[in-house]
Amino acid sequence: MNSLKEYVKNIDFEVVDDSEILDNVYKEIQGNEKELMLDTETTHQIETLIRKSNSRQILDFFKKLDVERLMSKKLGSRVIEVIYDAVFDMVYIRRQNIDIDMLVKPAEDVLVTKFSDTNATHIIRKLFQLVSGKRILDDKIQSFNSVRPGHIEKYKEIITGLIPNLSKEDSFITLLTYLYCCRSKSIVYEVVKHHFTWIKVCDPSMSYFFEKIVRLAGRKAKKYIFENIKDKVMELCKEKYGNYFIGEFILWYHQKADYFFEAIDLSEFDKNSNIVMKLTHSLLKARSYPNIDKIVKGFYLENGNDIISCTFGGVEGNFKQKYAPMLCELMKLPNENNYGINVAFRRNFSSRWIRSKGGIELLRGYYEGVDDGRSKRNFTKQIEEHLPLIASRTENNIILEFMRMYGSQKAGIEIRKRHQSAKKDISTKPKEYFQSTKPAPRYVGTL
Repeated sequence: MNSLKEYVKNIDFEVVDDSEILDNVYKEIQGNEKELMLDTETTHQIETLIRKSNSRQILDFFKKLDVERLMSKKLGSRVIEVIYDAVFDMVYIRRQNIDIDMLVKPAEDVLVTKFSDTNATHIIRKLFQLVSGKRILDDKIQSFNSVRPGHIEKYKEIITGLIPNLSKEDSFITLLTYLYCCRSKSIVYEVVKHHFTWIKVCDPSMSYFFEKIVRLAGRKAKKYIFENIKDKVMELCKEKYGNYFIGEFILWYHQKADYFFEAIDLSEFDKNSNIVMKLTHSLLKARSYPNIDKIVKGFYLENGNDIISCTFGGVEGNFKQKYAPMLCELMKLPNENNYGINVAFRRNFSSRWIRSKGGIELLRGYYEGVDDGRSKRNFTKQIEEHLPLIASRTENNIILEFMRMYGSQKAGIEIRKRHQSAKKDISTKPKEYFQSTKPAPRYVGTL
């Protein structure tokens, strides 16, 4: 075994990626897969081997594993995660025709018993992503057309039954993963009913979970939460962890925006406060014009400057990005209620904004806002010189569409180029896909 360990440790995967050579590696380690996976000196090499392998090699390797036992081991779970990630890429990114049932069944069989297992629960999360066609990276969700449409919903009854007995932080994150993969207001209500208290949102191990499910909650769950925190609003605003939750709740429960405005002592905060920003955003969504006027004039219109100069355009660094969603909401308001934001945006616009997520979000917000068509056409001419920079990022397709809509022929040419490139890309997809009778999964965006 020691000689085999040394063999695996000494493989230079930077130069070894030929399929036949990898076949030889698999032959050498045959019968010792478990030991090499669970050895701290070789587990990383096994992960790299999997990432370099083709679908046949990965699935042959997976067949040899005692998945139920290995997924409960820290290192075993990590290697199995790599397998699920690799297959996800092959199915949804490279569009290969792979029967995922081999990976689905072992995790499904232990869904109940392993849901709260500290290590195995990571594999349950990968199961949800694989069958739903959703890849979750932190708070970002890449969505593809599932190769198993509707399959993710089959777990709903099982998960609902597990909710009352959940206690570990890991299991709540797994539940959150399921909710990202399968939106369910009834499950959110069940977890809120069984587990939500204002004390728990101040607990660092639970605050993140409740902060994230707020945007997934329906009216019933939001009402339940509100009744439990309505007398603790200011206390939560000033609590180290609770302030993250209450900020999100204020934003996503704009039906109570006026209540929050009265409950919060705004003199305790400055304009850079997330609480003030999210309260403002909530009031904007609620179209609560009297209170909007008070908070905007009190925090965002300093010394007669316009609202762009006092927020996004007047702050350096990534800090300013947070203002973009609020300002986009303001751009939707009628001109008599939006504090001249569209004129201010056009006047302050900088090419530097195109390089930032917040700047692109604000640019899209402008085009989707209430400014008149003539102004948008003139603005499009103004920014057309920055078209190469805008076109350099694939996520800016929607901006190119708006520019074309408002008279930019150059944007139209760029869009046609992209369509031609996409057709060419499809013609070079892996052979495995074209041997399939199934439609290829389609990328449908990041949520």
